[in-house]
Amino acid sequence: MNLLTDVMYGPTMNINGAIRKTVHSMASAILSKMVKIIAMMLIVYAIVSAYIHLLNYSKGYYDSIGICFIIGIVLQIAFGTMILIDFSNNFSRGIGLFAMSMAINRLMSNLPNLAEPRGIQFVYALIMIATAVNMLYTGYSFARWRTRSRIGLMCSSLLMLSLTMGKIYYNADSYDVPGELIFTTYPDQCIACIMYVILFVMVSSEQVRNSMPTHVYLRKLDSIRCIKASEPSSYITRCDARTLLNAFIDRKDWSDVSDGGPVECEFKCTLYNYLGDESMIMVQKWADHDSLYITITGSKDGSILNAYRTSIDDISADGPIETCDTLFMYGGQGSEYRLRVRDEVEEW
Repeated sequence: MNLLTDVMYGPTMNINGAIRKTVHSMASAILSKMVKIIAMMLIVYAIVSAYIHLLNYSKGYYDSIGICFIIGIVLQIAFGTMILIDFSNNFSRGIGLFAMSMAINRLMSNLPNLAEPRGIQFVYALIMIATAVNMLYTGYSFARWRTRSRIGLMCSSLLMLSLTMGKIYYNADSYDVPGELIFTTYPDQCIACIMYVILFVMVSSEQVRNSMPTHVYLRKLDSIRCIKASEPSSYITRCDARTLLNAFIDRKDWSDVSDGGPVECEFKCTLYNYLGDESMIMVQKWADHDSLYITITGSKDGSILNAYRTSIDDISADGPIETCDTLFMYGGQGSEYRLRVRDEVEEW
């Protein structure tokens, strides 16, 4: 029966893993296309802004900001073009250039307002310039793959979105612009709001989080810790291996947990070592989680003072459970962990 179960469900586990990889690949492809889309939006936004500026300039408005405005528009088009011709399709680099372009545009368009240090326009310009400088620095760090956090760019995009929406509301209220005419009256500012939202969503994505240097270093550290936690000389018995192999399809041998926490049920077994040491493996199923969480403790009594825990999305073996030598457990970030299998506890 166990052999039949392996034959029936083994391919299914591989299919599930293939489906997950396909979904991740599709998401990455969509996000990479999104980088090109925002590059085109940068250029369109620059053209719309330039057109509106020319209309206002012909009426005698904003004479003092002409040079700064032109510099901002030229740089924005340049950054958009750089993203379009970046054949590496580096997601982090694209977001960095996008953020730098938006920051420079806001910086240049608000600098002239500092010439008259009074009124609400001065306060607005001061806050926007400070936010733009922060976004410019963070965007540069993204483009160079040196940033260790997404928080700065996320906060900057939200603050710029709030300031721009506030300015639109203030101007519309001051000049009695009807709600249905706001977009046609202030198209450049409305497009900017859309771009801030897109920037925030992209920076919040899992692909960016996983590409952060800190996250990469932590994954490498986890791999090292896992190798140390389950040494080549360690093994589990075949009976426990059978239970682990069926963890995603059959948990009748697991213990129910009803302590009010997130754990639904768990399974514990002993990790033996040829050197005579023993530690404990604890696998848990959490509510509302598809993955399993496996913890390898540093001692048999299960003390968590020296323990390693990771998520597992798939478990397979190098053969039928009755004769296999190794269990393979695959983590959500492409990591792979191995457990040797023996028929019984071996005495040395």
